[in-house]
Amino acid sequence: MKNVQVRISDELKMAADSIFDGLGTSTNEAIKIFLQMSVYAKGFPFEIKLPDTSTLNRISYSPNISKQKENGTTTIIEKTDKLGGFPKNWTAKTLTLKDNSGDGKVIADISYKRLDLTEGRSYSKYTFDGDFADVPDGDTKEVLETAIYRTDLGKKFYNGAILERFNIYQDDVSAMDRTKLFVETFVPYLVEHGLQSIAFRENHFYDAKTTHDRASLVIAFTNYGFLPMNSTDDYADAMSHLDFFDSIFN
Repeated sequence: MKNVQVRISDELKMAADSIFDGLGTSTNEAIKIFLQMSVYAKGFPFEIKLPDTSTLNRISYSPNISKQKENGTTTIIEKTDKLGGFPKNWTAKTLTLKDNSGDGKVIADISYKRLDLTEGRSYSKYTFDGDFADVPDGDTKEVLETAIYRTDLGKKFYNGAILERFNIYQDDVSAMDRTKLFVETFVPYLVEHGLQSIAFRENHFYDAKTTHDRASLVIAFTNYGFLPMNSTDDYADAMSHLDFFDSIFN
């Protein structure tokens, strides 16, 4: 018998252990299953490829509905609102993805809170006793605090976002397809408009009803470079983030 040793982060190990424990197995057994299925498939037992960023060329961007462009197959419409009670460097954003053909139906939308800091000052130079003390939304504050103190985000970024919700207006969209749409459609827009990262509670990204749903989300996140920010058995408390540059464009 041969031993296989793989070095992974503590966060990924804990997240995987939680998933496979819920499935009645272990991470070690899951690795054995993966290798056996790879032998049967003579390759990866699932599709794996780099995200296709060519969608930047087929999406027309619009700052508001009145200036919407119709020269692409889809259009992203951005709406900006002020956040009452928040410091002035916070804004509320909604991006709506519409199909330009037919009746122009809405395909998907995301809502997020955007934080713009002074260029050159990363999150780590701000404190929750001072700069963030006036953030009134406890959930936003908790996700941001986790991103700053438990990941590398606090050291690198000064423009980031907290995802509030992600809707796709179609039934039975898999975790992989949901993640693919987000990465290939919304992320290029966010990058084009100066964002460097996004953090969120996982149940704001995908409402996983079963252990299988959550396992599928872990696979999708791993495929596209999302990383967990904490370790928890409670899906409602699970948080992840995406570093746009390290995960998508490098």
